[in-house]
Amino acid sequence: MIMPTFSIVPQSPTHIRIIYRNSYCIDLQCRQGRLVSVRDGAYSTFETNKVVECLNPIPNLQVCCAFGFRLFFWQLFRKYLLQNIRPTF
Repeated sequence: MIMPTFSIVPQSPTHIRIIYRNSYCIDLQCRQGRLVSVRDGAYSTFETNKVVECLNPIPNLQVCCAFGFRLFFWQLFRKYLLQNIRPTF
């Protein structure tokens, strides 16, 4: 059985959660002016120093964002797609 790697969970029309292997979570919120806020979903929304049960904090998330979030995720998704595409003959 194939286990999904990424799960995309819409919270609202402007709020999306991307969950990786049920361990890590990124909250994306679309804002006005073509801005997107990125937050580690493992931390509670109400108490920012409290970790949500079942999720792990993402190591080096700030470093990832600093070096180019778009490039990082493009490479990650490309690798994922290339691994899962098998020619059918």
